[in-house]
Amino acid sequence: MDKGRKTIGTAHASELLAISTALLDNTTAVGLLKTIYDIIKPIFPFDNAGLFVLEPEQDVFYDILEEGVLSGNEVQKRLAENNLLGPFVYSGNHPDSLIYAKNTRIYSVAIQSKIYRNPQWKLMKAHGLKEMIVGPLIANNEKIGFFCFNSKKEGSYTENDFALFEAIGNQLALAVANMKSDKELREQGKRIEELLKISTAASNIQNRSSLLKVIFDIIKPTFPFDGAGLFVIDQENDQHYEILDAIDILGKHDNLQKTLINDGLLGKFKHQGSAVHFLSQGSEPHLFNIKKDGVKYPHPQFGLMYDSGLRQLIGISLRNGNQTFGMLCFNSKKEGFYTEKDFDFFKAISEQVSLALKNVLDNEELLIRQKRIGDLLKISTAASSIQDRKELLKVIFETIKPIFPFDTAGLFLIDNENDLHHEILDDIDILGEHDATQMAIINSELLGKFKHQGSAIAFLSEDDDPRLFNLKKDGANYPHPQLNLMYDTGLRQTIGVGLRSGNKTFGMLCFNATQDDFYSENDFDFFKAISQQVALAVKNVLANEQIVRLNQELKQERDYLIEEVKIEHNFEEIIGNSPLLKEVFKSVEMVANTDATVLIEGETGTGKELIARALHNRSDRKKKPIVKVNCATLPKELIASELFGHEKGSFTGAFERRIGKFELANNSSLFLDEIGEMPLELQAKLLRAIQEKEIERLGGKEVIKVNVRIIAATNRNLKSESDSGNFREDLFYRLNVFPILMPALRQRKEDIPLLATFFAQKYCKKLNTGFKGIKEQAMQELLAYSWPGNIRELENLIEQACILNQDKALSWSRKLVGPKRKGKALEAKNEEAVIDIKTIKQIQRDQEIETLLKALKKTNWRIRGNKGAAKLLDMKPTTLEYRMKKLGLK
Repeated sequence: MDKGRKTIGTAHASELLAISTALLDNTTAVGLLKTIYDIIKPIFPFDNAGLFVLEPEQDVFYDILEEGVLSGNEVQKRLAENNLLGPFVYSGNHPDSLIYAKNTRIYSVAIQSKIYRNPQWKLMKAHGLKEMIVGPLIANNEKIGFFCFNSKKEGSYTENDFALFEAIGNQLALAVANMKSDKELREQGKRIEELLKISTAASNIQNRSSLLKVIFDIIKPTFPFDGAGLFVIDQENDQHYEILDAIDILGKHDNLQKTLINDGLLGKFKHQGSAVHFLSQGSEPHLFNIKKDGVKYPHPQFGLMYDSGLRQLIGISLRNGNQTFGMLCFNSKKEGFYTEKDFDFFKAISEQVSLALKNVLDNEELLIRQKRIGDLLKISTAASSIQDRKELLKVIFETIKPIFPFDTAGLFLIDNENDLHHEILDDIDILGEHDATQMAIINSELLGKFKHQGSAIAFLSEDDDPRLFNLKKDGANYPHPQLNLMYDTGLRQTIGVGLRSGNKTFGMLCFNATQDDFYSENDFDFFKAISQQVALAVKNVLANEQIVRLNQELKQERDYLIEEVKIEHNFEEIIGNSPLLKEVFKSVEMVANTDATVLIEGETGTGKELIARALHNRSDRKKKPIVKVNCATLPKELIASELFGHEKGSFTGAFERRIGKFELANNSSLFLDEIGEMPLELQAKLLRAIQEKEIERLGGKEVIKVNVRIIAATNRNLKSESDSGNFREDLFYRLNVFPILMPALRQRKEDIPLLATFFAQKYCKKLNTGFKGIKEQAMQELLAYSWPGNIRELENLIEQACILNQDKALSWSRKLVGPKRKGKALEAKNEEAVIDIKTIKQIQRDQEIETLLKALKKTNWRIRGNKGAAKLLDMKPTTLEYRMKKLGLK
């Protein structure tokens, strides 16, 4: 074929000169396209042209005429629109590369479209192209590309056209070489400008968000990528983690990175042997194929990255001096998108990113320090006001946890003397809202006390500095009864430190996490500072508890002494110490905390209601008030409604539902005063309510269960009343389960001086007058009187005397004359009473001496101060000293 090839004629020489002149100033694809169609086409006719450039380093070729598609060139336009102008892999994967690698040839489009079923040939054929002449572009003895002319007529080109075609090719090759050189120079200048722009932007970066914006808004248009990664490397702990984590910015740019954040795939990850480790080795960039290289150098992100279409990475270490502290990588969905040709520019970009990242990390560290100072101040302020364990628990969970996150907490006290420890986070009310694991520990009775030496608590509290503890690994060497339950609830790691007072370790604080590596040595300083605040708070709590405990002990001792005085002198506001009254007190003590029905009998004014209240207040029902019904004061028609309640409309005037006293007294006590006055027709309903523990409201059909303790009182002899038919016998026996007989005042005259003094002091205080005592003669009259109205009559008499004798010793405004009795018997009683007054005064004196001695012995004869006898007896120290002196106590 070469033997018959013709040489270029004179006419063609001038035409080639014109082409050369036209191409001389063209350094762009648009200029080449214009020359090809305006100058070359008239010389060498064609219907469509292609000019392909080889990039050997990237192993691709592409049609540069895409950049300047002329209007009216439908084929080139459609090829460009369908992305059929390249780049294509040159090394053999693309069928046309074999064609374009040959010398000048002529091809039939129809034949080639059958041999190579690729879209380019099909589209060319569809637009009427019949024939193609193609040849290489050679500059400086190096093949730099191909060019072709296509015609819609078969036989348009012959071997006679080869010489001119190749000569045109030589002109185009020089133009393409010049264009590539010029392009490289322009790209180099552009990259310098872009690096300057990146450098300017990077120098102003202060935080991650601004760094992220520079990467996506400034670097990406300059150095294209489909995804980016920026990792910080912790060489000391063999970990790395990603810091591109601002979702508000990433949501606009990188959905994959947003997914990595949501799936918890930013790290921390093991560094050695990972893809990040490989890409950060040395100071030069590395190329990385996710599928091929990812087998040898894996990473937890690769699965998601590959599924999203990413195929290749270019990465490089970020360095500060000789230290590698990070790695930058850009990702592409095209294999081979990055080549070694990109290394220099990528490295220059990475140097700017490295400086920016270092500034960001330094700023973050500064902000963390400033924040931690503020956080410690906040914790210190909260801890300084802690008074008890509840407040301590609230500070740990509500103040410390948001600052230093944890999943559960532990706070132990160590008893070094007995080699024991126990936990004090035991307030269920607060823990129920915050810590399910600690609640389980409490419910499983795993707070302690446990052996200390050799335990996990001992290990964590041994040094001044904090320690890390893996529940599974370290738990085998340092066991603890709580560890199994903690592990079962998902906990994996603990950070702990001893709590110290001076050189003594008295406790241990620990925080627990569900992640194996949630805490690191980087947390030690801050955790230790927090623990020091907690240690001070715990010491305060323990000191307050000691104070409370001592006060409680003192109060118990005081209450004990007062109780003794109360038993002797004042049982539930009942004044007296006569033998008959003491028997009543004993009965009350025996029956009070049972549910037995009590019947209190006695004359009017003997204090039956006080005994009823004493029974209630000493029972388990005392949390609710006692409910009282006076059966003598209510009309017969209303007693049933008062006791059992009624429904709306059950009788005339029942305009609304009413709850009866039985329902009000549910889980409490019902005091039926003057039970002997209850009409017979209602006694049957009362008996049923007591027996069945259920009632029905008047006009109602619902049976209501009630749990009521019945206490009844009467001034009648119910046994005689039942015998005479005025009181139901069965109800009497139901009420008389535990009878208490209140003695009349005339039967316990030794209590009269105590009662009189008590009432006199009470009313003098009420009248704001001083109590000057009771005249001797007046006291003898009290003792001689028979008191038919009992204590109520005595109280009324004393109140009247206090009004009439203000600031004077009391005497009576009327002569005390009792009911007539048979002469000698009455006189004998009165004479006996007068004679007994000295005995009564001596009893009072002896009792007072005994009470004071008990208090003084309890306090080691200390009179004043919080631990003194005066405090126990609730009197002024000067008063106590006066009484001691008067009674001869030293």
